[in-house]
Amino acid sequence: MTSIRLSVLIMRISSIVILGLKTLHSWKSDPSFQKWFHPAGLLTVTDGKSRIIGNILGNLEKLDAKSGASSFTPKEISAKFDGIFSDMRLRPDDKLLINSSAGIAEAEKALSATIQACIDLGVKYAAAPVTRLIIEDNVCKGVQVKDGSTFSAENIIWSTGAATAKLTADSAPQ
Repeated sequence: MTSIRLSVLIMRISSIVILGLKTLHSWKSDPSFQKWFHPAGLLTVTDGKSRIIGNILGNLEKLDAKSGASSFTPKEISAKFDGIFSDMRLRPDDKLLINSSAGIAEAEKALSATIQACIDLGVKYAAAPVTRLIIEDNVCKGVQVKDGSTFSAENIIWSTGAATAKLTADSAPQ
């Protein structure tokens, strides 16, 4: 039973990583989102015993992702960046990951711009606290909001963030 659950978990994590990589590509290449993405890079430091950096790079390789991520020792990083990291208190066995393709996305501004673009195209937009998903034949057909009103549509976009799991569980058919 454990190996089946572990396999499912690994498949879900791989799906999430793939979705994340596709999203990153969209932030960088889609004119609708480019202005809201700011390349900043990412530096991750772990101790020599941790396998996380190797796991990250291995997963990216398995997915054939061109992420721009590379692993370095403290000595290599200091040499590569002309001593810029020489003041960091790193142990010789520490591992560093640099991902030059990472950045910061202004999601709220991008979402607002997307909502406005949809409204301009004639999409009906409503924002209200959702209390229940209306599920029929395992498909979300609409939502019920706090005041009891319901909204249904051919396509529904969830933008519930961290509340997704609770909302889904609370909406499960009894």
